[in-house]
Amino acid sequence: MHHLEPALAATPPIDPTPPLEQLAAGDPTAFESLFNAYFNRLRRFVYGYVHSWAEAEDLVHDLFLQLWRRRAWLGSVRDLDAYLYHIARNQALNHLKHEGVEARWRARQAAATEEGTSQPPAADRELISNERTAAILRAVDALPPRQRQVILLRWRAQASLEEIGAALGISTNTVEIHITRAHKQLRKALPHLLD
Repeated sequence: MHHLEPALAATPPIDPTPPLEQLAAGDPTAFESLFNAYFNRLRRFVYGYVHSWAEAEDLVHDLFLQLWRRRAWLGSVRDLDAYLYHIARNQALNHLKHEGVEARWRARQAAATEEGTSQPPAADRELISNERTAAILRAVDALPPRQRQVILLRWRAQASLEEIGAALGISTNTVEIHITRAHKQLRKALPHLLD
């Protein structure tokens, strides 16, 4: 289906653009002249990417807002026409990329809802996380004393095998044995959490 461009006043000629120094200095009249000279052309250009006049218009308005906010940089622009079309292209591509991300997210949410596996609310996720943490801590508490010490130093203090050995007065090989045995017991006690 071919969409017709909304009726607009004739596009003013591009040649009478204000000097970039005026734009960079924040001259609103110069900015308005730039807007009037380029808006329709950029909108048609962006439409070629997004295939929606409303979205193309929004993206070009965003482009000019961004341009106004960064107007101090305009003094260093060598080719204004190329610069504006480059920004317009990037705006359009970023918009399309964002639409793709949203579409994939919606598809995953729809599939998860159909399968009945949608994510629980944040409060429920936090409760589940707290319950898992409590179950793991109970299982660690049930370990023999030396294994418990080794595991807690490893997990909580992020200590290396050498640091654990030095702290407990045992060799690194013994530390490794305690970690292996502790992991084995924890897997048995918490098969649904640690596999």
